[in-house]
Amino acid sequence: ITMVIGFVLIRINTFSLVNITQIAKNFARGNFARKAEIASSDEMGDLAKAINVMGVELQSRMQTILDDKDRLDAIMANMNDAVIATDLQERIMLINNAAKTMFDLSAVVLNRDYLWEQIRNEKLHNLVRETIKTQAVRTSEIEIPAPGRKLLQIHLSPLQVEKNSQGVLLVFHDI
Repeated sequence: ITMVIGFVLIRINTFSLVNITQIAKNFARGNFARKAEIASSDEMGDLAKAINVMGVELQSRMQTILDDKDRLDAIMANMNDAVIATDLQERIMLINNAAKTMFDLSAVVLNRDYLWEQIRNEKLHNLVRETIKTQAVRTSEIEIPAPGRKLLQIHLSPLQVEKNSQGVLLVFHDI
């Protein structure tokens, strides 16, 4: 009888844990629709409430991130100046339409293509390397021969997240 009662109690608690685990896995996948429905007032009920609060908070933060990304995409798409961001290995992390047009770039694969592969300009690459090395803001001018000869003012800034260097932000202005 004790074993049967123990088995039933373990089964009830295990079912609740499996349910909460499944909900947490759904949250990790971005599915916040399902909520933990455990009405008990013990530790399991507290855990279910905490999971539900976490789901609401995660959903809110995810929406904020998506809204910020949409705003950034709209700003980048409508800028007249060309903007390119690279990582420390000079891979292109971000490029706007103005930069693609200015340098006649049709297919750039973000986080894979290198700046020096897409834009062949030794002075530009030296400026990027110096900015990465010194972590100092700099402004210079470069000339690009194609498409159509252009003189560009370039502003280079180190990209930093919480004082850790992440790459370089390049802003080009056709002068």
